[in-house]
Amino acid sequence: MSFTTRRTLRISLIAACAVLYAAGAYVTSYIESPWGMGQFRPAILIPLTFATLFDWSTAAIGGALGTLLADSIKHGQLYVPSLIAAVPGHIVAFFVFGLFTSKKFSWRNFVEGTLASLLFGNFVTAFLYIWFVLGTPYIGLIIGLTAWWYATMLPFALLFTPPIVKVVASAARGYVREEVYSSSFSETRMSTFLALFFSGIIFLVIGVSMLLYPSVFSNLFLVGKFSSIKDAATQVTTLMFVVSGLLFLVISFIVLFLTKPKAGF
Repeated sequence: MSFTTRRTLRISLIAACAVLYAAGAYVTSYIESPWGMGQFRPAILIPLTFATLFDWSTAAIGGALGTLLADSIKHGQLYVPSLIAAVPGHIVAFFVFGLFTSKKFSWRNFVEGTLASLLFGNFVTAFLYIWFVLGTPYIGLIIGLTAWWYATMLPFALLFTPPIVKVVASAARGYVREEVYSSSFSETRMSTFLALFFSGIIFLVIGVSMLLYPSVFSNLFLVGKFSSIKDAATQVTTLMFVVSGLLFLVISFIVLFLTKPKAGF
């Protein structure tokens, strides 16, 4: 494949990733977090699919452009907070994902890379967004938004991305990484279970701790205008952690039992 062909293919992939992600993100863009900011974003599986099939930089650029496009369409103008927060957040997320999957791909590395990328990428986005929009890094909101995005993205990323990747890899074998096509799909079962299970345990522990010691955690919302509603903000955050933790645990066991290999004869 010539340099010109490779460059054209790369540009096409970035454009496809951006357009598909923008469309998917826009569909759920009006479903917001409990704090009225931050969107429900299951479409994260689109750039994640591109990152898995091709390379992290294609997904980073396509994802950054896609999220900016979706947010700007929603607001009817160039949405600066997205440019300041979501764009670098996506670049960080897929750079981290590439650290786990670029040199040697396996589905276990995929799961580990997904966990790390969602954690770091969402934290960067939440930190920059809250600081830019509200003028102060509200710790409670940063933690809440990071957890909200992580909790709402992770199941879609782990459950739907692998089968989509396998289908696309089979149809376009000559264009995707060979190790993605040839890697064993069966190893996602236990890795996905463990990722969801321990995420659920951690979320549940945090939620129960907040439930038992609300006065301690309400201090996270003492800064600025949230000080007047710190108790309500703490209750909302507590509920999100508890519910998300329980859902993670339920989904993890569904994955474990429904994907159990059939016994041979």
